[in-house]
Amino acid sequence: MRRWSFFIFLCIFYFTACIKDKPTVITPSSVSISANHKLYITNEGNFMYNNASVTFYNPDTKEVVSDIFKTQNPGYTLGDVCQSIIKMMNDYYLVINNSNKIVIVSADDFKVKQTIYGFTSPRYILPVSFVKAYVSDLYANKINIINLTSKQIVGYIPLPGWSEDMLLFYNKAFILNKYQFYCYVVDALQDKVIDSIYVGKYASGIVLDKNEKLWILCSGDNTINDLPKLHRIDPITLNKEKTFTFSSSDNPHHLIIDASRENIFFINNHIYKMNINSTVLPNTPFITNTSNNFYSMYWNNYDNNLYISDAMDYVQNSTIFRYNANGQLVHTFKAGINASGFLGE
Repeated sequence: MRRWSFFIFLCIFYFTACIKDKPTVITPSSVSISANHKLYITNEGNFMYNNASVTFYNPDTKEVVSDIFKTQNPGYTLGDVCQSIIKMMNDYYLVINNSNKIVIVSADDFKVKQTIYGFTSPRYILPVSFVKAYVSDLYANKINIINLTSKQIVGYIPLPGWSEDMLLFYNKAFILNKYQFYCYVVDALQDKVIDSIYVGKYASGIVLDKNEKLWILCSGDNTINDLPKLHRIDPITLNKEKTFTFSSSDNPHHLIIDASRENIFFINNHIYKMNINSTVLPNTPFITNTSNNFYSMYWNNYDNNLYISDAMDYVQNSTIFRYNANGQLVHTFKAGINASGFLGE
């Protein structure tokens, strides 16, 4: 969740009746969780409304279950703001940001197995070994360390500010920070910060390309003349090899990469595609925004398709657009409120 957006729109919830979309949904019993290919979409819900959900989508049949978590766990409320999802071993870990917890469900039937408590405001999980993972946090000023065997918090790494997306490369964890202008480098064997890279404010995405180069996107802060930037970084030397600077009117966010790891995508009102060998930022949209509110996106390696979430007005159910690699629309369907996280298999 980009939590600032909910503070901006929080007043809407008090003065506007909630618009209830009726998602385009196939009867849940007709969808098999054991399908060979599947896509889970985490829906944040509304901040402080305790209405987070998970949408199930079968890319082969285009079948949808609007809230697979509720279907598989009747009477169990997922919580407030489902931020992200990741699969480790035979379990899915659902990070519930404002409920300060991580809910673990079985990959076999999506039923709750265990819940990890004790977080301040968790964001994302990064597995760094078979038994250990890091959890970034909005308010904690630290990275929590969880043991994947005991399913408990076993330590932490001090880190100031809002830690966000993370990426592991040769036992080094690269951790973005929204407020501190730096990408922090953590030794995943010693669990301590060993270096940092100045990238700018509001870092909002990190990916690794086929040449093993890091790409980091920062939205910047116009109030302090910090323009949005896209960096290419050598993860060995930590040197910035290229920096692409946006204009002050741009607001780029949400960086992803395709299956070949040759093309990166980001949202800047429209959806832009950029080859990793490009020498300039793209000026022609890959997907044009036609009065949408593009909120998040995901490249599904199985079908080689791009999935884009339109958050609408942050109150209605989100619309998901599925495009093929050529930018042609394949399918449109409904997910939950503020769809932001994706996991494909």
